Amino acid sequence: MGGAAASLTVALSGVPSSPVGWLRVAVIALALPALFALYPQLRFKPQERVLALDADGVATTIGKSSGTVRWSEVREVRDEGAVTIEGTNGNAFIVPERAFVSPEQRSAFVKFATSAIAGQGS
Repeated sequence: MGGAAASLTVALSGVPSSPVGWLRVAVIALALPALFALYPQLRFKPQERVLALDADGVATTIGKSSGTVRWSEVREVRDEGAVTIEGTNGNAFIVPERAFVSPEQRSAFVKFATSAIAGQGS
């Protein structure tokens, strides 16, 4: 908290002159990390996400929201425990093993995605 408190005192125009001022610095210094920790929890969507691959890219639906990530926006697909579809923007879809009915379906999914990405270079 020391570095955060020092930064806050500078940001708040100097060293507080009263215990209330120091309390304000301490509250802000503790609240900021708490907000950073809470933000992902507040953005979490508990609904099941559905992914569908086609010639255009990865179609995704979660709750009432949907979208498509084009193959040109996908950096790579990795099959390491879970299938990871990583976008060029750094975001990723992580598809757990339980999402596939069989190892053959998983293999076909990965093969299709990998070939679709490779086809973008031509």
